[in-house]
Amino acid sequence: MANQTQRLEIATVKAEIGSDILSRFSNDPVDADPIPTDSGDIQNLKQMAAVIEADGQAAVDAAVAEGIVDLSGSVASADESAARSEIAASVSAASAKQYLTVADGLAATSGTGTTNRLFSVPGVGNDYSVQYRNDAGVAVQLNSAPSSTKVQKIAGPNPATTPQVFESLDDTIPPALLMDPGGKILAVFPDPRIDGLEETSLKSGVFETLDEVTEGEVWIRDADGKIVARLASASIAVVVAALAVEVNQVQNTAVKSDFYETLDPAAQVMFVDEAGKVLGFIQSTAPLTAELASAAGSRTTLTERLASGLTPFGDVLSPYANRWSVRDARMRFERLLAGESVQWVLALLGDSYSNDRSFYSQTLAKRLQSAYGMAGAGWVGFGWYSSPVSGTWTAGSQPVGIAGGVRTDLVPICQIIGTWACAYNSPASNVPALYKVTSSTPDDYVRFSVPAASGAYANSCQLFYSGDGTGVIAVSWDDGATYGANIALATVGADNLTLSGVPAAGCTARIKVVSGSVGLGGVDLKNTAPGVRVHKLGSSGARSVQWAGVGTPWRTQMLALGSNCHQVLLATNDQTDSSSPSSVASNFATVFTNLDAVMPWADKVLVMPAENQRTTTTVKMTQYAKAGREFAVPKDIGFVDLQYVFGSPDNFAFAYAAANPARPWYASDLIHPDGPTGGRIIATTLFNFYTQL
Repeated sequence: MANQTQRLEIATVKAEIGSDILSRFSNDPVDADPIPTDSGDIQNLKQMAAVIEADGQAAVDAAVAEGIVDLSGSVASADESAARSEIAASVSAASAKQYLTVADGLAATSGTGTTNRLFSVPGVGNDYSVQYRNDAGVAVQLNSAPSSTKVQKIAGPNPATTPQVFESLDDTIPPALLMDPGGKILAVFPDPRIDGLEETSLKSGVFETLDEVTEGEVWIRDADGKIVARLASASIAVVVAALAVEVNQVQNTAVKSDFYETLDPAAQVMFVDEAGKVLGFIQSTAPLTAELASAAGSRTTLTERLASGLTPFGDVLSPYANRWSVRDARMRFERLLAGESVQWVLALLGDSYSNDRSFYSQTLAKRLQSAYGMAGAGWVGFGWYSSPVSGTWTAGSQPVGIAGGVRTDLVPICQIIGTWACAYNSPASNVPALYKVTSSTPDDYVRFSVPAASGAYANSCQLFYSGDGTGVIAVSWDDGATYGANIALATVGADNLTLSGVPAAGCTARIKVVSGSVGLGGVDLKNTAPGVRVHKLGSSGARSVQWAGVGTPWRTQMLALGSNCHQVLLATNDQTDSSSPSSVASNFATVFTNLDAVMPWADKVLVMPAENQRTTTTVKMTQYAKAGREFAVPKDIGFVDLQYVFGSPDNFAFAYAAANPARPWYASDLIHPDGPTGGRIIATTLFNFYTQL
């Protein structure tokens, strides 16, 4: 900083002598009046030469001997180089009325008035001579003439903290050099190693600024005054403390590039490295502007044109993305249509949209099974979502919202009898759905229908449970008339087992508590017929974070359930909590990671609901859909955005509100789709997604 201070002081004096002062200094006759400045009157060049010749010839001889200045060509030097004129002025002014000491100078000059007030004394170190003004007997330093050592430092190795730019008067070296503080040449203007470049290019002007804060210390400007680049000093760079280390590393390891403005209309400015390799161009923006205007077509801007066909993420504007990714589904559908004995199993994970069969899940299951065959009723869950969470339940007094199965026409019975309690939306249960029922009262039971298997096909039933290892159960396939042998649920935590003896003709089954604490999640009702099976695993009120919070045993349970495709439809309850879109997308990632860990071959689909009718939410469903799309598309996960089939979210009340008699696609609760209208739209949209490419 000391060097910077010296430079600023010199710059201040330069400013005082600038423009009109410099012109008078160089051109006034010897008999002209003194030149007034802020620091006092000064003599012009001819007057100084006369004084030097009369009183300071020795000092001038010394300056000439050291090569600082040649007064015989002072005026020409000033016109040719501002730097040499400034040095000449400093030396001449400082050399006038030389005295050995300051005291001698004060004694020989006047402390007031406009004449006989300036004197000089020999300098030390970097100063050849120092000029003072006598102010009422006090010596006030005005200027100093640099010594040859200091001039050498400026013209050669430079102690300054910033790169310096020098213009050479020697024809044998390049006209301009850019040097670092250590004297290393950073750039040459023009570079003689680039053959023929000088003949086809214009030199960009290089200017050094004294402003240490705003624009950088060196500007590279083209012929039109446009700033091509800025070179900032280390002292400026380290103002941003966090970048200090990186900036210093760049300065210490960088390889210089040279700047040329070429007359080739294809490239106005080239960046060339030390090996002569062209690193880049700065070109006119006119061709690009024209191209963008053409690309916009009939729209105002290219952005406007792209927005009509692309999402902000860049994929095609459509309800669907990555339709190809459900390729296993389409392969199995083709085989089923060909009469082969294969099955396709779809698991619907999510919230009430999927749990409540009246919204869309039952319609979707019926359409799939009507088209490709029936391979069983699938998951039948025993949990319920309403209060109270426990009680003494009878056939005539059941909890509201028992999950049951997706096909209530085939499984009309799903009951809880006795003193059962329910843990709902509980990831810790680690059963396929996020709920389980528990009882430790002997003879309490769950009751459910088992549909008949068609033709010669066989039925089977797989029980999923989660307990403390003490539970013992018994199973009846004739609605409690008889029970089989006791079965110990010995696993602590979640597990599953296949129940034997399921009649192919169908029945009403019971699973009762024999002893211990029994925790049951649900059963998978399946048969050996070719076709489709749908698991309705939704949990009303579920948030994405709950589905992401399951443990490793849940993966094993899902593997046992054996789905070929996992569909996740969530976000409505995340919106209730004002969860951030990024956190919801992160939860989606965790859910699919858990599934991929055990079933990487299974198809994966993410479905985002349309905006609902609530007016108090702070995060829009379109924001969740955007985050979901940007998560799913790069990971080859099938994606469905239901907003596109419902209408514009910005005009949702008119587009599909419950109060709209022409299109009441949402229910009066303002949250869920209306089953007969909006629910069928969802079912059709998903059916087409799975069956068509």
